[in-house]
Amino acid sequence: MPLFTTLLLSLALITFVSAKFEPYASNGGLSCAIAGPDYCILATSTELTDNGVVLKTNLESSRLYKMGPGYLLTSGCEADCWGLQSQLRNRISTANFDQSNEFSSPSNLAILVSNLLYSRRSFPFYVSCIVAGLSGGCGCVWGYDSIGSHELSAIQANGEGSVLLQPILDKLFEGKERRSVPVGEHRVGNDLLPPVKTVVEDEVAEKAVEKVLSGYRSVMRKEGGNLGMKRLKLVVLRRGVVAEERIVEL
Repeated sequence: MPLFTTLLLSLALITFVSAKFEPYASNGGLSCAIAGPDYCILATSTELTDNGVVLKTNLESSRLYKMGPGYLLTSGCEADCWGLQSQLRNRISTANFDQSNEFSSPSNLAILVSNLLYSRRSFPFYVSCIVAGLSGGCGCVWGYDSIGSHELSAIQANGEGSVLLQPILDKLFEGKERRSVPVGEHRVGNDLLPPVKTVVEDEVAEKAVEKVLSGYRSVMRKEGGNLGMKRLKLVVLRRGVVAEERIVEL
């Protein structure tokens, strides 16, 4: 075999061996949810990005989706967002067909999402998740890590830019949060409170919406060029009222 051909084959083999398989891609998305005493506010950006380039500006269905008794907010790899939603829909549809009443509250949905994420711990979904809804008329929000560990909190932000949005929202709602003590958490002589505050203090939903929009605008001014964020999908859940959905230009 000629020396030149041998060198070409060797170079091709080295390139093939050194090539790195990368199953994940970050397609952006910044989501947040606020739990109030009689409302729940959900917001997410609608742009699909790839390496800072905006590919689509009206991405809504895969970022914020109604799942049975609650809502699922996702960001990260778009393919994994759809994959997680598909598995959730199948599980909920099966439960509804069997009339098992398995998913009658947002907390059931929160546990299901946790189980699905944990079942994929060896090859995790590249998705940042938030589950939110109304339970007994009171807002409830759960945040997740990549393998399903979750926590009930009053304010939760996930996705690209969440390291900026989370402290901004914490500051905007500072001093206006209260602890919600679940039944059975009291102990004689020394009450045991949840590790985090789970509901923001009594405040009308309209003011909370303005604070959420203010937080997103602050992030956009700081990182808007990198995140490509210009529009939000906003959902406001109120006790006894049909969910209000709208698109907001930042």
